[in-house]
Amino acid sequence: MNDKSSIKNTISKYFVESTAISLEANLAFAIHETQFSGMSNEVSINARLIASTIGYLGLAKGLSWGRKKSQELFKITEETSEKIKIIHDIGYLAAFNVVFSPILYYCSGSRDIKEIAIGTVGSILFGAANGPALGYSTDIFNDLVGTEKNNRFLHSINSLSSSIKNNKISNYLNNISKKYENLSQNYKKKLAALLGIGLIGLTSGVYAMNVDTENSKPPESFKISLESKLSTNQF
Repeated sequence: MNDKSSIKNTISKYFVESTAISLEANLAFAIHETQFSGMSNEVSINARLIASTIGYLGLAKGLSWGRKKSQELFKITEETSEKIKIIHDIGYLAAFNVVFSPILYYCSGSRDIKEIAIGTVGSILFGAANGPALGYSTDIFNDLVGTEKNNRFLHSINSLSSSIKNNKISNYLNNISKKYENLSQNYKKKLAALLGIGLIGLTSGVYAMNVDTENSKPPESFKISLESKLSTNQF
């Protein structure tokens, strides 16, 4: 690979990994922030926008780089069992959110210490649980777009197939594995685009289903006016 191709691949990989991390994390944390931490859509969306912006400015790449260095430290390779990979990603994301989450929520407009604390603790727990999905997303997007060959999906399918005793299901999974292995790179890129659109759609759906209690309450002036009219029978 010449220098020009190497630079192009490095830039492509930077944006692919930043996009993969942002798309997956935004969906996961939109659910966590609105459904479990009680944050308003406004604060949560601000947090997601800030996180995505910082991600494209280098945080996502740093997160991905740190993950790879951590994998090297613990001698985790493509051949390592999926169980060990998952345990590693859980620990790595938990440690990351200890530092990042309080800063993010403060910058997003939250000044309630309790809200920030709940959001941070939740982010540590939720981020740890989401670690495997985030790592998987990065690996899959790299493979689909072609920025880095990764057989994690194939290994997962083959491992699942070998653990299932039902021959019909096992054969079905083997067929999926073979079809995926024979896909052209152009087709894989289309799958990556569809996957990205799907994640954006799901994230939008999370916010659409969430009703902000503060925003749903009538203004205080309207409430006083309504009480006044009721007391004087002005309707």
